[in-house]
Amino acid sequence: MVAGGTAGAIGASVQFVFSLGVKALGLAQTIYVDFARSLIMFKDYKGPLAFVMGFVTHVSIGLVFGMVFAYFLSKFTSKYYLLKGLFFGIALWVFLMAFGTASRLPAFTAVPPNSALETLVGSLIYGLITAYVLSLFDRRTSLL
Repeated sequence: MVAGGTAGAIGASVQFVFSLGVKALGLAQTIYVDFARSLIMFKDYKGPLAFVMGFVTHVSIGLVFGMVFAYFLSKFTSKYYLLKGLFFGIALWVFLMAFGTASRLPAFTAVPPNSALETLVGSLIYGLITAYVLSLFDRRTSLL
């Protein structure tokens, strides 16, 4: 579980950097940190403290889902880590978007197509990075 949490936090951090780049280029209005901020505060607050809270929430969610992914991997063969990571990323994207929409969280109302695409690509990045880091742990340690 330690490896899963670590891998998930690393995956979420890489996903965060990708999202910041996408937002800085003006390719998406809403990124994962905005969704995470909405999840924890249920209102679209602005400012540095709200941004930090969104980042902490985002990485914490990534950490928890990394542990879930590591648990699932421990029940199956350790082959095809990256493919499993892609599927996990897609499943998370569908689950989290559906959860946010069903819960009527502010950031999830009327998500524009470019933000939806950014979150899909971000989820794929999260799944790949998390799976890759877990594969490194699996080869080098007994933390998995």
